[in-house]
Amino acid sequence: MRRLLVLAGIGVVAAVLAGCAGGATGIPTGGSTGDAIPSAEPRASKSPGGPTSLTAWAESALPRNKPGGSKAVIREAGAVTAETGHRAEIGQDAGAWTVQIACESAAGTPIAYRLMGGSEEIARGEVACGARGERGAGNTRVDFAGGTETRLELSAEADAIFVYEVTPGAAIQN
Repeated sequence: MRRLLVLAGIGVVAAVLAGCAGGATGIPTGGSTGDAIPSAEPRASKSPGGPTSLTAWAESALPRNKPGGSKAVIREAGAVTAETGHRAEIGQDAGAWTVQIACESAAGTPIAYRLMGGSEEIARGEVACGARGERGAGNTRVDFAGGTETRLELSAEADAIFVYEVTPGAAIQN
């Protein structure tokens, strides 16, 4: 079963990297946003000038362990489409935490994020995506308090790839 999920995830990522665009009319904001797409190493992209793999793209979009930065405790890359979102449990021990999210889509269409603490919404917004083959649009940073169940939900109007990481954060001001 896991092998089938990995193969399905590779197919979705390959389609996104090849530039397939979705045509949905809105970003789902309630209920389930779909199952997590496994972060497996996809085949090389056939798009000229594009990244050769999801891992290589993720390393350039959100470099790992930047000088002076905190080491990530969770890091994941994958794909979202108009039909399937991504959900991940990112809760940590008590203290201040930060999740950083970067993305790329065929036309630079943003993805939506929602950070949930149990049944309470902590934060909601959009992540500006870079257009395929261009330098990324930067990343979105969201601070949250640990010690509770925390879930990250991503959704999109058009096919996109993403990377996020959770690191210890600065003290949260109330």
